Amino acid sequence: MFFLRDEPTEGDYRFRMESVKTHFTVVFGSFGLIAVCVWMNLVGHGAVFIPTTNGDDPLVYATIGRLAFYAGFVLCGILMLSLNNRILPIRLYLDITVAVLFCSGTIGFGLAWHQDFFDPLVMSTVCSLGSGFGFAWIIRSYYLQLALKEPLKVISIVIAIVLVIEILATDLITLFMPALVQMIIGILLAPVSCVLLIIMENQAVPVINNEPKPDHGSQRFMVTILALTLFCAFLIRAVSIVGFWGNNHTTTTTGPLLELLSTVGALVLFAGFTWLVLLRQADDQISRRYQIPLLVLTGGYVVWLAANWILPDALYPWVEGVISAIELFGEIALWIVVVASIKNLRFGSYRILGATAIAYGMLSMLYVLFLESSQIVLTLLVLATVYAVSLVLLGFPITPGIYDSIDNNHDTNDEIMIIAERYHLTSRESEILTYLVHGRSRPYIQEKLFLSDGTIKTHTSHIYHKLGVHSRQQLLDLFEMVEGESK
Repeated sequence: MFFLRDEPTEGDYRFRMESVKTHFTVVFGSFGLIAVCVWMNLVGHGAVFIPTTNGDDPLVYATIGRLAFYAGFVLCGILMLSLNNRILPIRLYLDITVAVLFCSGTIGFGLAWHQDFFDPLVMSTVCSLGSGFGFAWIIRSYYLQLALKEPLKVISIVIAIVLVIEILATDLITLFMPALVQMIIGILLAPVSCVLLIIMENQAVPVINNEPKPDHGSQRFMVTILALTLFCAFLIRAVSIVGFWGNNHTTTTTGPLLELLSTVGALVLFAGFTWLVLLRQADDQISRRYQIPLLVLTGGYVVWLAANWILPDALYPWVEGVISAIELFGEIALWIVVVASIKNLRFGSYRILGATAIAYGMLSMLYVLFLESSQIVLTLLVLATVYAVSLVLLGFPITPGIYDSIDNNHDTNDEIMIIAERYHLTSRESEILTYLVHGRSRPYIQEKLFLSDGTIKTHTSHIYHKLGVHSRQQLLDLFEMVEGESK
């Protein structure tokens, strides 16, 4: 017996093309982020781009350049905040302008201390400002495109892969390639990242964001988590060996192979943190999703405090590896929270991105001016951050009862627990089942749990399959039967 297959319709072709373009979003976003992140490592931390001052105090020149770089963050944030929704019609022109600024800033910064035509200090400062503005704009534009066109879990995987490849590529370049090649690669990565961004913005088809906007209370909580995660990511970078723009962390006395092995060890630890803490909780409620990541970052502060005040110096190389892994984890946690804020908050995408650019730029400038040279102040700030994170986590318990938020009704808890145990339901399925037996609709469950409609459908289908029911009425009949048994 032969089955005739219908000819593909125009809608089928359109769906396939949009799927292919959506894959372009991931591919171009991944390669573009790798390019701009490796650029950051080579230009901002590589020994080739660190200024040589011919006998003058290098710290003075480095400090001015670092302040200029992060001042570029602040200017970029101000532009995003002021234009906001007006950016979209002129985005291509802004991208081209930023690309010219970014590329010329990179070239100028690399050549500033190797020429006599312009004053090296002025040239380096101006080019650092342009590079900082360009970097802040480009990396936020990449994450904005991913936020608009991909689900959060896919974006989390993309960021994790990008960070791993970025670190390995940076180590391979700085450990095994000559200085001239490093400078050429750093200069070429600037236009590559800009071109990939422009292609990505003009080729990918946006995916409709079907995640419901949370209520005002949940939005306030999301803003709190965004601010706290940004500050924690900033602080874990401040206490790590990575440091900020202008810190040279690529030189090593242990040899290239041992340095590479140390990096691989830190990446393995980072991958473990990411999988266990972020990816496995991607579908949790917002009030739970980001609390364990904050605990991990807090653990990094505790390790740093112990290394500075308690542990012997012989253990410090191991501590550096742990803190480096947590610093990478802080970076992925920050960008995941930024992407989630774009998807969930009503403030406008560019306002969120602009606010994070201004906050991070100003914090980094304060660090360069005051915190870097004062270990005691930095220690007090770390202790205050641990205290603040503890207060937030105490205000939103990590493992609240899955039924506490359902109309304050506890009468059905026992029956739900019996059904969950008898039919091997997961905690998320049990939570959704509680709403279903209370007669709640999918839009209502979406709003309460901050999940997409597709996720609610999937969990509901799994519940029906495990319970052997085919309708809401059969589900209620089963619940009443269990309720009668328990009584």
